[in-house]
Amino acid sequence: MPTHRHGHTLDLVITRDDQAFKVLPVDPPLLSDRSFVVLVCSCLASPDAPLSTSKRYVRNWRTLDVDAFVSDLQTSDLVVSPPDDVVAAFECYDTTLRTLLDKHAPLELKEVKCRSSARLFDSECHAAKRTTRQLESKYHRQRTTETLTAWKRQFDFQRSLYEAKFVAFWTATVDACKRNPRKLWRTVHELLQPPTQQASKELSADSFADYFRSKVATIRASTASAAPPDIRPRLVSPLTSFELVTEEEISKLLFNLPAKSC
Repeated sequence: MPTHRHGHTLDLVITRDDQAFKVLPVDPPLLSDRSFVVLVCSCLASPDAPLSTSKRYVRNWRTLDVDAFVSDLQTSDLVVSPPDDVVAAFECYDTTLRTLLDKHAPLELKEVKCRSSARLFDSECHAAKRTTRQLESKYHRQRTTETLTAWKRQFDFQRSLYEAKFVAFWTATVDACKRNPRKLWRTVHELLQPPTQQASKELSADSFADYFRSKVATIRASTASAAPPDIRPRLVSPLTSFELVTEEEISKLLFNLPAKSC
């Protein structure tokens, strides 16, 4: 179905023939010129990449009955007969609220996924993301043009902030290891995040050689009818002498080389 603001179909979902999936209703574009496409499918997790989880105690705030909580709070000692002493008042406040929370929203031991944030995700990015979520919730509650405009404006600011943080972080990281080739390649590998490839057990030396033979044969066949290249001579000044290299230049070149170079 169309996924672009002007009615074009620009987004594709490519699966296997035997893969069953269900595409949810595609909403019209909201934050950009493209629709947000969501589908539900069953897939198996890779056994080589287990999910990192941990257990922690959390409160299910959605099950909190606010009316019952307020009713118990109004009949508690904190409201009926609060202490006169400041220390006792604070202790009564803490004890009363903790007891009521344990009653209406008790702590539950749940297993949660551990997600590591990117190193460039600092407090400024966290604050921008929190503001965007607040404006999104406000728009879903009110559904007005003003709340939608505020949400879009904040979302554009968040995206620009993330891009600026990404460019600044990786530029500084690459510049810091430009004289260390091994560290530089590790950094580039982390930046690009190439997929892990497993060696095929069916690959043999003959199939490896046949692959390159067929590749060269295909290139020769595709260029057999091509016209010969047009190489025109040009006049350049001849090179008749060389300047002697100095010891300082040789020392600078050697000191900039890694220790593994012969």
